[in-house]
Amino acid sequence: MTLIRWFGQLNTYLLQFFSISTEDDLNFRIAEALQVSSVKEDLHHDTHAVSPHQILTIPEHEIHSRRQQQNTSNNNELLLTQDRCTLLRKLRKVYCLLDQSVKTVNSAYGVQNLTQISSSLICIVVETYGIAVNLHGLSNALHGDLRIINAVQLSLWFGLMVWRIVGICYSCEMVIQEARCTQRLVTKLQMLSLPASSGVQEELQLFGEQLARSPLRYSAAGFFTLDLSLLKTIVAAVTTYLVILIQFSVADTNVELF
Repeated sequence: MTLIRWFGQLNTYLLQFFSISTEDDLNFRIAEALQVSSVKEDLHHDTHAVSPHQILTIPEHEIHSRRQQQNTSNNNELLLTQDRCTLLRKLRKVYCLLDQSVKTVNSAYGVQNLTQISSSLICIVVETYGIAVNLHGLSNALHGDLRIINAVQLSLWFGLMVWRIVGICYSCEMVIQEARCTQRLVTKLQMLSLPASSGVQEELQLFGEQLARSPLRYSAAGFFTLDLSLLKTIVAAVTTYLVILIQFSVADTNVELF
């Protein structure tokens, strides 16, 4: 959970550096920048059709005031872009540290996660089979209320094992999703209309290359990936083993009847 919070703060800071509050706001800025660029291209193509008499003359004092305002805004923009470049370098270092932290955690708890997932899977299969046997009366070992009590106990253990697996897969998936969100935000920020001489575009490009070269993933000691897709595999495996065990139980019951 700590890594999830740190990656979330990294994404928040990345947006705040560009005076953007949310990703929806970033999408709006991108759409606005694309619309402005398309309008500029249309004006550039239509300049040959404009006659000199159609161009309005601007007074000299207004031109001088506009130049002063433009110089002031350019100086402020230059300082702002320099700060952004410095902060982007720091964010790249922070992401590198977080990436190393994820790899350290994955290496330290890989065998433990493999043991927990494997043992929980075996317990889920056994407990599900026990619940099915008790509820459908495939075994004559228990009768009446004892059968119901045993089914309730197995259900509690079943829920505990499922909670362990879901907790591990969900926490790993959230970290991966936050890291993917960082990569998505960096890609979208490159689409903004940024000054070419500011260096921000180059820093964003380097950040994007860094993210592409070091994708995050959790694994159980290299045997399988830990994410929400693992739950589908576990459900399929439990269903397969459960059907096989129930078929053997039904076959044994029929043999005893004969």
